[in-house]
Amino acid sequence: MIKKLTALAALVLLLLTQRPQAQGPAGAANIYFVDIGTGASTLIVSPTGKTLLVDGGPDGSATKIAALMSTLGIATIDYTVVTHYHIDHISGITELINAGKVARHRVRQRRRRRRAAAGHVDVTGEHARPPT
Repeated sequence: MIKKLTALAALVLLLLTQRPQAQGPAGAANIYFVDIGTGASTLIVSPTGKTLLVDGGPDGSATKIAALMSTLGIATIDYTVVTHYHIDHISGITELINAGKVARHRVRQRRRRRRAAAGHVDVTGEHARPPT
């Protein structure tokens, strides 16, 4: 038992003394967790200035995200990712797109194509009968 506690203490000490490579002023990526109440939104700014917004939060979240962008001197977001299509993750991004705050956007419809190939949905979005 003493060996296990000593090993655990050594591991904790080791982890506390290590510094991740991304830390530091030069060449650091910055991650901002936007306080939007319910839902989620994370803005990542690369060392080269490229921006990635992960989720946009619920309705009205674009105001807070745009305020952060203004504070940081960011005119538009380069890339967006929606983790899943729930209203509390996508509405803020939709608002930012409509406000012209997203450089360009493209909706991937990989799931629809897979389902169409399986005979569940045709490419026009009309529901088809599954193969029998």
